[in-house]
Amino acid sequence: MNHSLFKDLLPNYIDGLTSDETNELMNDHMNKCEACRALYECLQEDQLSEETDYQHQEAREFDALKKVKKSNKKKVILSILGALLFSTVLFGIYIYLYATQWVTDANNVNVQKEFKADTANLHITAKNKHHFVLPSQEIYIKSKNKRIYLVYEGRKGLNDPASLHKGIDIPITFLNKNTIINSDNEKEKIDEKDVIVLRFKDKEVKYKIMDLYKNAEK
Repeated sequence: MNHSLFKDLLPNYIDGLTSDETNELMNDHMNKCEACRALYECLQEDQLSEETDYQHQEAREFDALKKVKKSNKKKVILSILGALLFSTVLFGIYIYLYATQWVTDANNVNVQKEFKADTANLHITAKNKHHFVLPSQEIYIKSKNKRIYLVYEGRKGLNDPASLHKGIDIPITFLNKNTIINSDNEKEKIDEKDVIVLRFKDKEVKYKIMDLYKNAEK
């Protein structure tokens, strides 16, 4: 499960609206991702504080619904059916995109370091020609100077974007020895402790950003 999908599903997960299979994926992701677990705990606290107000609001809405005319009730029913249909389609898309993907082992991929002008790049490809690799969104843990990417592997499909088959890139643009352009396109200071972490199923592989800078400058 990638970072964006986790955030999309989190509200329904907190409300208990997700399936057992989705709950297992969410729990597994939070066990691996400190940032997502912290986000879950924060939203859960907000949910508890809003619960009383929500109950009062729900009671008022129930009273109002009893006064709705027959024609308006039909619109409400159609809206509910539309929402259910949307949820079903969304779940189907999720199964198609992610059920055939998994966090891969380090020996299943090739990682090539590329350097050009003021840019360093980690180019990652699958060793199996019938598979592709896909990283999660960057998980930045500032207190530990880590930029973490979970590396997923999946089976190629007829409808997959052609770019997936060429591998994926994790680029770093240097303004100078101590400054990079981060994933939010903002200037950011770095030091000797800053690392990029490729997190695989079996281990983590770390790349010191300063070392990448030294190679880019050669």
